[in-house]
Amino acid sequence: MDKFTYKLLKKEKNKFEYDVKVSKEAFDQIYNEIFDVEAQKVKLPGFRPGKAPRAEVETRIAPDVLNKTINRLLPNVTYEIILKEELNPISNVSYDLKKINEDSTIEYSFTIYDSPEVKASDLSKMKVEYKEEKVKDEEIDMVIRNIIQQTLPEEVWNKGVKKGKKSVKKDTEEKEEPVQFEITDEMVAQLGYEDEKTLDGLKSKVRETLEKVKKEQTENEYANKVLKEAIKYVDFLIPEDLIEHEVEHREHHFIERLKKLKLDIDAYLKTQNKTLEDLRKDWKADIENAIGADIITINLAKSEKLVPTEEEIEEEIEKFEDEIAKVRYRSDERLRDQLRTAITRDRGLRKLMDIAKGK
Repeated sequence: MDKFTYKLLKKEKNKFEYDVKVSKEAFDQIYNEIFDVEAQKVKLPGFRPGKAPRAEVETRIAPDVLNKTINRLLPNVTYEIILKEELNPISNVSYDLKKINEDSTIEYSFTIYDSPEVKASDLSKMKVEYKEEKVKDEEIDMVIRNIIQQTLPEEVWNKGVKKGKKSVKKDTEEKEEPVQFEITDEMVAQLGYEDEKTLDGLKSKVRETLEKVKKEQTENEYANKVLKEAIKYVDFLIPEDLIEHEVEHREHHFIERLKKLKLDIDAYLKTQNKTLEDLRKDWKADIENAIGADIITINLAKSEKLVPTEEEIEEEIEKFEDEIAKVRYRSDERLRDQLRTAITRDRGLRKLMDIAKGK
């Protein structure tokens, strides 16, 4: 006889609810295992531990044994169903114990959120324009002037200050105009910026640095736009308890931070023109987007077979400069899993950005 029977009650996107009935045999097996252990702890006058009549022992420990049986039986059965249905949960299981029948059969239901399948083909219609900003000559000039003013004594560059207004009124507000002076090779040589001796060489180095910075900023902004767009193409639900847990975590750290700064919470919120409930709504939106982004990128990487192998994880660990960190990541499976997840998420995001660019 089957240990249990089950059927799908409800399916909403990636949210599944199953109805389960556990057989008497399955119940009795676990109940008796737990009973035998607990019975050894019972002391009854005139009997050695474990030798008292079962009926007398059961009157004392039956409720506790029943609770422990339920707490072991339901997860065990649910796990088997998850394996049979090939589900990949992204949330804790929610149980609803409906009935314990007289014949020792048990009826319950459970709800679970499955990890959605994310395929490149599902996202093929997604297009997000990629705009790469070029570094302007004026920006390079401004950066060099700032470096000179912050590094060299004023008497060095002040000799070359051009005469003219130092401030200008605009919209009734007085604003400083950038100080203009002639930049010479002699100034550049005194700077010692990456050993550059000439203005042309310094301009080239500054341009290279600014291009890297702009590239990184553009990539980050583009990634955020792509993730927001991708959520429209992958239809799935995020467990509310998962979001609420993260909101409570942020609220706790927010309150603790204000306490350390000796700031009154209500007074601080008034300065921000917000209530705690306003912050919770903001946090909830941020968390929902972050969790959604993780789900999409990780599952896209899985479907595209981009999850790193053990050899690739080892290669990443080898890049660590800290030898102690290397040892920890090699010996702690939890840290390896975190690294695996981080690499998987990053590869999924890169793939997602390529899709959005039409590659």
